[in-house]
Amino acid sequence: MCEVGPGIYKFTHRTFLEYFFARRLEEEAGGVRDLIEKQLVEKILNEEWNVVSHLALQIATFRSGPKSAQAVEALLSIECEELSKSGRDVGYLFFLARALEYLTLPEATIGKIVSHISQSIMVREKFEQDMADLLFELFTAGRNRAEYISKQLTADFLPILNDVNSSRRTALLRHCAARRFGIRASNQFSEDTKVVRNLRPLQDQLQRKQYQRAMEDVEEARTYCFVYSSELSKLYSVHGPRLLFGSIEDETPVNIDRLGVFVILTEIGRIDGNKSFRGGTHNPEENTQVLDALYKETCEAWMQKKFSEIIGKYLSYHDLSAVNAITFNASHFLRTRKRVTKQEREVIRNSVFIAKAIEQELLSRILSKFHETGEVKIDFDDGRFGINRDSVTERFKERHSWLNDDAFCQNLRQVEEDVSALVAELREVRTNLR
Repeated sequence: MCEVGPGIYKFTHRTFLEYFFARRLEEEAGGVRDLIEKQLVEKILNEEWNVVSHLALQIATFRSGPKSAQAVEALLSIECEELSKSGRDVGYLFFLARALEYLTLPEATIGKIVSHISQSIMVREKFEQDMADLLFELFTAGRNRAEYISKQLTADFLPILNDVNSSRRTALLRHCAARRFGIRASNQFSEDTKVVRNLRPLQDQLQRKQYQRAMEDVEEARTYCFVYSSELSKLYSVHGPRLLFGSIEDETPVNIDRLGVFVILTEIGRIDGNKSFRGGTHNPEENTQVLDALYKETCEAWMQKKFSEIIGKYLSYHDLSAVNAITFNASHFLRTRKRVTKQEREVIRNSVFIAKAIEQELLSRILSKFHETGEVKIDFDDGRFGINRDSVTERFKERHSWLNDDAFCQNLRQVEEDVSALVAELREVRTNLR
């Protein structure tokens, strides 16, 4: 401790403060149930005192089966359904899952906790990142009982997953295949598949029937690709571009609704030795086939001036940020390579053209909306919309002569000229709006 004033001291490390505060709460409570009901419950529901609450409960139940049972009984008596209506159930469910790490419990009691959590996940009508994170927390805290937790979740989830198509079923299946994405210290895009690995037996049971559903319904097809990372080429042949570009929903994993972006970035990452992007798990051969098919369809639709009705109708303004990601990764690859193989050349060609065609479509849509209503709700200053982006062909034609000679450049140059004209008009709009 250190003195901060006359007769006033403070802990030099917060951990000591939290420990002694938790110890004081446990001593004043007089019992496990009173500790939870009188001291902790409101803090748990409000997601406050998280470390202190767990410390206090761990001190009160330390290595005691009977006291741990009392704690579970008190926690499970909280009305989760009422909490869900007010949006206060998330902190409670996370606290319950984390408590598995230190409570001394038999499998039957663990099963009750898991079922309590699974019921809250199953009532969701759409994918929620909080519920996906909850499954991660459950398998992290209960890692020593992961196999049992997996079996209990499977028993709870199967009735809904074997039922007819519904938003609840789709959301549940997506939760069961949840991944966490991030950037490693090496700047590689990576994913954590802890939930997928632990629930693989459940997914394997459903795969054949899910594939049948996927052939009939594009939303089920996107879910199939997300869960199983296979049959991408076959499903694209059935559903076409609609498989790759769907309607944006809040919190839906990007590699479901923006599967096309993942296909393109994964291909660029593959030829770049996974230096720029590492997040796609589809078969590389299937990935290449789909990118080729999408390029051909995009190019044909663009040349026939039918891009809007064939592909554009599946796009949203969110795809403008994807354009930036694609062109940035393509630029990075070209900037670091002196020689480009035929296969690498085709990947860059396909990727850049698709990105530019998307950009042209969406910038045209923004301008049309402006001319109709006089309003533009897009912020042009955030750097995502190509306003200040240089031409890809101009930037690399000196280093890579094939960008001058390849036949595709005629189309690429034309689409870039169209985009440049749109950007110039948008600059004028932005200036006039200020």
